Amino acid sequence: MKSTATFVVFAICCIALPAHGAEANPWRIVKVDQYTEKNQYLGDVDRTAVVFSNGRRLEIPLDRAKPIAVLKAADGTYFLLAQGADCTNCDENTGLRFYALGGSKLQKAENRHVYPGRLYDYMDPKSLMQQTRTFYGRCLAEPHDVVVWFLEELGAASKWHSSHLVARMSKTGENIFELTPEEGTLASVLAAVKKGTCTELPGVDGTTEP
Repeated sequence: MKSTATFVVFAICCIALPAHGAEANPWRIVKVDQYTEKNQYLGDVDRTAVVFSNGRRLEIPLDRAKPIAVLKAADGTYFLLAQGADCTNCDENTGLRFYALGGSKLQKAENRHVYPGRLYDYMDPKSLMQQTRTFYGRCLAEPHDVVVWFLEELGAASKWHSSHLVARMSKTGENIFELTPEEGTLASVLAAVKKGTCTELPGVDGTTEP
């Protein structure tokens, strides 16, 4: 797929995103560049690049991309947590991706993780199918950053099922584990939010994918 690098629209939006648990974080986000790229087959395609405090500028390989935060893993690896979709002009819901920082560019993330909010049935927009709350930062009693999900899904026989998950990162990528009550609960995570070490990602309402 060929594309031209002509920038039709160039907008810089300065944001202050927390870099939890990193006093001397070399990957602090200082700017977000949003621009339009001419594509031979798709026309105008919106792109997003992130400028970091170390001077690096990296494009997020997603459509509808938005950086959320830089997180530090237990082994010292830095990750960019970002949202977006893999395709342009499609019905894919916005998801969360983890990108390890340190290379010459952000490599495509194979795993898509659920974005917080409420999802309604695509065929019946009044029927709630899933609701999720998501948190990131030092949300647990662990000396490194994590991402935590509290999910409720409508399953068989119209019964609701709960899942509590945590993503822990390392140089090999992110790994998803079941969050045990001993490790953390919604109440303890909300206490970490109040303390200022953890942040809740605001949810959005949508429908399931067709």
